[in-house]
Amino acid sequence: MLALLAAGFLTRRVLVPRAMHFLTHRPATPAKRPALAHAQPANAPGEVLTDSERRALDRVVRERSK
Repeated sequence: MLALLAAGFLTRRVLVPRAMHFLTHRPATPAKRPALAHAQPANAPGEVLTDSERRALDRVVRERSK
């Protein structure tokens, strides 16, 4: 009986704080982006460009920045 009380005391004093720390201090998981090819980027709402349009835009920006 005394061994059971001692085990309960140790469990409450040692394991419970560790478990609570693990549950409350987990690292944040990165948000998953949609797998669709034409999904909107998070930083540009309303803008949907195809790959060829994005390459053309990059070319224009590079030409104008010279």
